[in-house]
Amino acid sequence: MHVRPRIDQAAKLADVLLTPGGVAAARAGRPFSLSAFRLVSQVRRRFGAPATVVDVGANKGQFSRAAATAFPGCRLVAFEPLEAVAAEWRANLADVPGAEIHVCALGGEDGTVAFHPHEYSLSSSVLPLVAGAGAEGGGGAGELAPVEVPVRRLDDVLADEELRGPVLAKLDVQGYELEVLRGAAGTLRRVDALVVELAFEQHYEGQPLFTDLLGALAESGFALDVPIDVRRDETGTVVEMDGLFLPAR
Repeated sequence: MHVRPRIDQAAKLADVLLTPGGVAAARAGRPFSLSAFRLVSQVRRRFGAPATVVDVGANKGQFSRAAATAFPGCRLVAFEPLEAVAAEWRANLADVPGAEIHVCALGGEDGTVAFHPHEYSLSSSVLPLVAGAGAEGGGGAGELAPVEVPVRRLDDVLADEELRGPVLAKLDVQGYELEVLRGAAGTLRRVDALVVELAFEQHYEGQPLFTDLLGALAESGFALDVPIDVRRDETGTVVEMDGLFLPAR
């Protein structure tokens, strides 16, 4: 009998049941992610409802779905480097009017880059994993063969786009945050709230850590408002968290 997976499933179900609004959100559409639901719930409490959501590192649509559920009528603009994963995003968000996804990585300049996909797709990154590091969420999936993907600057992609405000941007790119920010200076001036994944230890080669990103975001005019969804290792040490950033006063 595989006891541990059943315990994990029971814990996840309890989390959904104990999170206000969790059951309704789980029924609203797929894919459902409790952490993404908590993120958008905190954004709604601290910031309000955005009219436009820019989802950088969209994967299969976990955050996009949570945003579409929490902020009905918002416009979704997503970015995902892997075509196969982007196809799942399209299928999952097909019921959301006007939702669009760009199949590319984002960085500091246009071109191509060797991208490191993973069996557990949430761990895929431009950067290779540090030796011995596990996949995000504790998964044991390993790196697959690198593939070439296009890289665009966010400023170039959105230069001619009307982003109706307020604008919420979410950045979850597994260690490539500084490069994305380097190509997004103009876009950030149009953003009213920003959700960023922050690491306290390196899982990827050259990955910026909490203080690095805090400084870079301060230079871009944003300050940490509140931490959301703090994640700990088996010893209780904080290894990752998502942070809500608002324009510095």
